[in-house]
Amino acid sequence: TRRQSRKSHESEFFEMPLNSKSMEEFLKKVLNGFELCNVSFEKKLTLACAVSGGADSIALLTAAREILPPYFILKVITVNHNMRSKEETEGDAHFVQEYCKSLSLPCTRIDLPTGAIFDYAKSNHLGSEAAARFFRYQAFDAFIKQEKVDFLCLAHNKNDQIETILMRVLQGSAAESLGGIPRVRGKFIRPLLDISRMEIEAFLLHRGIPYCTDLTNFDTAMLRNKIRRKLIPFLNENFFTISAQTLKFT
Repeated sequence: TRRQSRKSHESEFFEMPLNSKSMEEFLKKVLNGFELCNVSFEKKLTLACAVSGGADSIALLTAAREILPPYFILKVITVNHNMRSKEETEGDAHFVQEYCKSLSLPCTRIDLPTGAIFDYAKSNHLGSEAAARFFRYQAFDAFIKQEKVDFLCLAHNKNDQIETILMRVLQGSAAESLGGIPRVRGKFIRPLLDISRMEIEAFLLHRGIPYCTDLTNFDTAMLRNKIRRKLIPFLNENFFTISAQTLKFT
């Protein structure tokens, strides 16, 4: 099941002290991430955050709410994929909606039809995650157009970048795809790409902000989870610090 949690369950790449200074540094890094995504603070923009309820997107939304200029319009979209039990998926979407209310931010909730992702995956010979991504980005594109969004912020972080590069290497992807996740792709931006999962969770812990933890992230039958929980710790222990070395490819 998926549950709300204040405790980190992710692999720790380094220790992150919980103090006000480190939290200020975190916000500065997020602000720098926006700047690296070519977000101009000199004019009024409409930004939106895609929020699942997980630590990454909750931290991104929280930071964006604090650091973006007051003349920016900030919106939220959350997509209920309906891939798990109704109780779990409804719980995640409701959690995001309630958190947005606490921040006085508008939240658009998209509920995909139950079974639609699995049916699409089967008919198109795709994995369920690839099918979910297809539906999710369809929802994002429609939301961007309808809400006149200048940039939609996605919460991929440094760890995601490392995992993606390793996954593409293992899958024999073309050399040009080994650069990893792009920081900017059209209206999609990723301000957290230089921030680790450990820093993100430390920020939320320091603030006392809960988030949802998807326990399917611990299923090592999935390639990304196997890389995260088995390959990267093995490389860190026996060869080199993967968080430093792998990013040299980006």
